[in-house]
Amino acid sequence: RSLGISIDYPRVGDGELDGMVHPDLQGRDFGEVKDGDGLFMTFAGEVKTFDRKEHKVPEDRKSVYALFVNEAAYYEKKMAVMLF
Repeated sequence: RSLGISIDYPRVGDGELDGMVHPDLQGRDFGEVKDGDGLFMTFAGEVKTFDRKEHKVPEDRKSVYALFVNEAAYYEKKMAVMLF
């Protein structure tokens, strides 16, 4: 069941992209995502990691999975990944 949480790509102040899906997440639809896993890599090389609290995952949810990872159809909706 979806958590209803979608995560946008990293962006700079004017809304332009500042990164891409982390190589370890790319191609991992339905893969479990844990705290500290790389979600994004900025164009400067900084890794942005997953954090349950930051992404508002309910505490009673033991496992979190990624869906629609880097799907082109969701790019304009500003959704890089959905959590379920």
